[in-house]
Amino acid sequence: MFLAVVNSPWLWRVTWPPLRWARLGSVVVGILFVLYLIYAELFKIGAICLLCTSVHVITFALFALIVFSAAAGYGTAKAPARG
Repeated sequence: MFLAVVNSPWLWRVTWPPLRWARLGSVVVGILFVLYLIYAELFKIGAICLLCTSVHVITFALFALIVFSAAAGYGTAKAPARG
């Protein structure tokens, strides 16, 4: 639920640094949890859930988008133009 709210179009344009760090931190925690769930599916349970796999793919896509947008500087305050 938190990721759905902080990744909404309205909050994506907010340049408040704590919000950007919260978005990045939550998606890192999410991808770590996905990795644990994949481990549990493969080695503990011994079965793959197709619904779970689709959620894992969506979480990985969000992870890639948020990390690459943070690295590119999207959502940061723009410096005023000189001259």
